[in-house]
Amino acid sequence: MRLLAVDVDGTLTEERGSYRLSMNAISAIRELESRGISVILATGNSYQIASALTRYLGASWPAIAENGCVLVDRGNVESLCSGRPPDALVESIKALGLSEGWQNPCRLHDLEFVSEDRSSLARAVPYVERAMAEVGWKGRIIVSGYALHTQPLGGGKGAALRKVALRMSVGVQELGAVGDSSGDVDLLLAAGFRAAVGDADLELRKIADYVASANAGEGFAEVARYVMRRISNTFADQVRAVHDPIAAVAL
Repeated sequence: MRLLAVDVDGTLTEERGSYRLSMNAISAIRELESRGISVILATGNSYQIASALTRYLGASWPAIAENGCVLVDRGNVESLCSGRPPDALVESIKALGLSEGWQNPCRLHDLEFVSEDRSSLARAVPYVERAMAEVGWKGRIIVSGYALHTQPLGGGKGAALRKVALRMSVGVQELGAVGDSSGDVDLLLAAGFRAAVGDADLELRKIADYVASANAGEGFAEVARYVMRRISNTFADQVRAVHDPIAAVAL
């Protein structure tokens, strides 16, 4: 594996719903990087947050921000979407009892809406779809464990990851992804190795090659250990093949 894309909230945090990063998850990122595996963040956060996290966590560039609508590589910001949800839609969503996320003034394309009752986010989806139809705007709705996002067509973490992999000449089988929510499904589907933390949404766990026994950030650290063991085993097999080609054929 050469490239591992990782969601942030619920995947690198101490638990789902928390904003405190897991120290073991941070250590795992740095260990993967030291072994030649580039770790990139794929998050619904604004590009400013994604950029800061990438720098301080010691991850690789570029970072995927705003659920795939933006790529940020140090000071370079690239939009993969065009436009943003219209004001009329924003007001309609707020009328449902949701509030604008604090990052919205900094966002370029993807807007987030939050509620103290996070279980209400999924229930709001059909009403948001109706509001989108009423204002004549076509876009996507993404619900994470933290917020409801609306974004123009053309986004998605998976599409952004495929673009990054192509630019880095990384093949699908050299590409991994880890997440926790149904909003990460397209991210995992873009990768050859798919992993989910232990408390990930069922939709994500169903398509994962590896589901951690631990939750959230501890689950990511477990996935990282699994990846590093797999690489070590592959290297050992290659060494045996060089020194004992007959035995290697038998394997």
